[in-house]
Amino acid sequence: MPVLEPVPDRHRRAARPRLNAANARLNDAVTAVNNAQGALDEVIRKARELEETHGAEARDLAKKLQDSTKDLAPEEPGWLSKALSWIGDNLTNILRGRAAGGPAAVGASG
Repeated sequence: MPVLEPVPDRHRRAARPRLNAANARLNDAVTAVNNAQGALDEVIRKARELEETHGAEARDLAKKLQDSTKDLAPEEPGWLSKALSWIGDNLTNILRGRAAGGPAAVGASG
């Protein structure tokens, strides 16, 4: 095993300013990281707050919209699809009825 000899004082004195400068840069880097983390944490906090606010407002608006339109449209799923299907199935009769002069001919088939 090699024997380590003590570092002469002159080498230690010469290295001290470089070590101090490196420690100062390290401390500055740690401070910058901590500041960046603090800023990121604040952005995340504000984003969550915004999400909660907009979520609550959206739910409130959706409820108001649903309450104000509950009597305007049927809640039965597929109602529009069924109506469009009926129109498609009876389009020939509908057009014939219009051409013949009135809605009475439209309902005759179905």
